[in-house]
Amino acid sequence: GFSSSIAAGADSVALVNVADSTYLAVGRFMTLGDVTTTGQLVRITAVSGSTVTFRPRLRNAQAAGGSVRFGYVHGLFSLADDHVLIPMRQDVCHAFSLDIEEAR
Repeated sequence: GFSSSIAAGADSVALVNVADSTYLAVGRFMTLGDVTTTGQLVRITAVSGSTVTFRPRLRNAQAAGGSVRFGYVHGLFSLADDHVLIPMRQDVCHAFSLDIEEAR
């Protein structure tokens, strides 16, 4: 987690009590805070000791003592368009793609 609060617009955080430092790697995703409220999914861009820099910058401030999730990270997304075509037959669902965007 993180022991001090993080201001909105911040792009780095000093982490505490990270059980497995292999998660602190450039390119990995992490969730800061509770994604169902003010938390956010971010991607690590740099690591220096226990301090990580990430993108995008935080939209919302995070209170001290917040959680950090690695591995099975969470993001809140919604469909970018109301019209989705999923090609299906009764016994087969063919490949399809969805356009999604981060919900705000």
